Amino acid sequence: ENGRSACTCIALRAASDVLVQLSNNSTSSGSGSGSLETILTVTFLQMSIVLGVETYDNLKVVDAGMEHKSAEEVLATGSYPSLSQDGPVLQGMLSSTSPPEQQPLGLYTLLSASQDSTNWTCVLITKPPETVLVVLPPTTTTTTT
Repeated sequence: ENGRSACTCIALRAASDVLVQLSNNSTSSGSGSGSLETILTVTFLQMSIVLGVETYDNLKVVDAGMEHKSAEEVLATGSYPSLSQDGPVLQGMLSSTSPPEQQPLGLYTLLSASQDSTNWTCVLITKPPETVLVVLPPTTTTTTT
């Protein structure tokens, strides 16, 4: 039962930790990019799950009626002070009737608009009851994956 509805807390924990590590890699290497491939290890993912579930359990103690919380609700608790919501919550139908870059509500368009020119960005995508994390490199970074 513990953690069955913790996906948002897990995704936020992973976002917080991955952005810190990418920032540390960028600062120590002097370049504008970190190595996402070396950060996303089995251990990293396991710790994200364990610590995300722990946050979820702590929030559930405070709000016993809570099963699913939105990212906005979790961020408002101060559980992840290094994270902020930089844009609005977007909702809409995603269509596959035209090329991805021509869909105003398409995922490709929304993710492209979310990228920062110099910083890594994390985007949470929720389709209740699931939440997934997307990590976007800076637009100035060339990636092969």
